[in-house]
Amino acid sequence: MLPQDVKQWPPSSFMRLMAAKLLPADLQRVIYLDCDIAVDSPLLPLWKMALGDKLCAVAPDGPDDHPNRVYKATLEVNSVYFNSGIMVMNLDAMRQSGILDQALDILCTSGNKYRCPDQDVLNILINGRVVYLPISCNLQSSQLLRHRPHLPASEASLVSKILRHNIRAIIHYTSEFKPWTTDINHWHPLASIWHRYRRQSLWAKEARPDLSLRTRFAIWRLAIAYRLLYSGPFDQIWKGTNHATQHPV
Repeated sequence: MLPQDVKQWPPSSFMRLMAAKLLPADLQRVIYLDCDIAVDSPLLPLWKMALGDKLCAVAPDGPDDHPNRVYKATLEVNSVYFNSGIMVMNLDAMRQSGILDQALDILCTSGNKYRCPDQDVLNILINGRVVYLPISCNLQSSQLLRHRPHLPASEASLVSKILRHNIRAIIHYTSEFKPWTTDINHWHPLASIWHRYRRQSLWAKEARPDLSLRTRFAIWRLAIAYRLLYSGPFDQIWKGTNHATQHPV
């Protein structure tokens, strides 16, 4: 049974926890993706990667602001906290451990105590039994925000290349920065990737944001300024391609 009435989270958000039960017993792994993701790089390397006895492959969660750091410190997690929006799930290992059933039980009984219910509980239960993926496999909005803690030099360099579209990545439009938003204040510098795939999809028209011509022009002008001039009203929000690598380790 899926958890009900857990804060603002609909029951469908916990479906990944049913994967081991609902999918065929001879299926050894599955790649789970949140719905706010644009896959702009091949998934085959993730499908073929070695997991050994690890429960899953995941990417670390993006850099936190102070309130989130304080909150995560209260969780009983002794390893790097991961983002559960993209998971290569080792179904055999998860079936043997029963960890998904444990997560469902916890969420059904005390899910409201957690800020990110299923992600928090999975971090607590899995606690390091993972293979960590590179930032390009789950590029989150917080990793692009200028006011968040600096990334290591190698990751900052990779982010800069992704922003220049020199390297492809799996883009995770976390937080309020969704490419389909009608609020220009929540514009995302990699929104064009999502729109490119939207235009190729069967839902090209249905999924098109209902924007006025004036707003469309403003977004277009903002995107051009960001790509070419690296300055403008969002320069203090998003890391630019010319200074993403300037931060110290």
